[in-house]
Amino acid sequence: MEKITSYLLPVAFVFSVFIQPVSAQLAKGGEGKYLILGTTSKTVGYMGPWVAKRKGFFAAEGLNVDIPILKSSTTGIQALIGGSTHFDATSIDTMIGAYEKGAQDMEAVGGVINGATYTLVAAKKFRSFKDLKGATIGVSSLTSGATSLLRLMLEKNGLNYPRDFVLLSVGGTPERFTALQSGRVDAVILAAPLSFKALDLGFSKIGDVFDFVTHYQHSALIVKKSWARDNVDTVHRVLRALARSFQWLHHNREEAASLISSELSLERRYAEAGWEEYTRSKAWPLKAEIDMEGVITQIQIWAQREKNLRTLPTPDRYVNEKYLKAVHKELGL
Repeated sequence: MEKITSYLLPVAFVFSVFIQPVSAQLAKGGEGKYLILGTTSKTVGYMGPWVAKRKGFFAAEGLNVDIPILKSSTTGIQALIGGSTHFDATSIDTMIGAYEKGAQDMEAVGGVINGATYTLVAAKKFRSFKDLKGATIGVSSLTSGATSLLRLMLEKNGLNYPRDFVLLSVGGTPERFTALQSGRVDAVILAAPLSFKALDLGFSKIGDVFDFVTHYQHSALIVKKSWARDNVDTVHRVLRALARSFQWLHHNREEAASLISSELSLERRYAEAGWEEYTRSKAWPLKAEIDMEGVITQIQIWAQREKNLRTLPTPDRYVNEKYLKAVHKELGL
């Protein structure tokens, strides 16, 4: 039990922020089964759950879903473990780390972001990887998926943490973009389309993640195993809504771009660029599936950090595909 203490300490805060509003909302007579689906950030990549809410896919399944933005994958996992949320759309890398520290009542049941659309962007004075030696780089957390990719990129270019650069936790993609603009950090890793916007503003492009990583399961829908076993029908309903959400995103370019622009207060051209990137790369999974090769990549990155493992875990240690397979069969996908 001592191993998971660090994952539970901040949960009281999460309870105070989210559980009280939930009670109030239920008192107002919200329709459908009430669920809380936490998410690390509200970005183009994380649009799947938001589309399911805005387009009525959750409602069609008899669900009333709140989507709090927790800003950190670590906080998201803490909230799930502590019972503040029912689902968490977050970095599977952070989930693996928590699982191996003893929080093993968790499993990934669906894909959310199945790829790495990140670009390493820096202040104008930085032009190459070698220029970043001694720089302060903004990240969402020290253990997030994006941070793992960042470190992998930098290691392949001769820069190692913490010897050659400083990592500063500043939040998700929007917060990292703000930190770069304000000069609080020298560089950040940004997801499309904010990476495009940063380059338009004159910031320097150092490199693209996809040049270094092909299969990468960035984020997944995580649930507590024990809760899922007791609520199989609810898990199926959430996954059906999520699968329909991704199908809609892939097949409705103009309306999807409009929704993205509205939801994120994003210029239309950047919303369109984001749609193009996430559909072209299939970083938005077509059927809410999980890329098992991408999970293997995450395991390998995690194992490199641990450095004391004799054998690598297999993806099915963290992923349970049975719920989604049942949904795919039902939907004919």
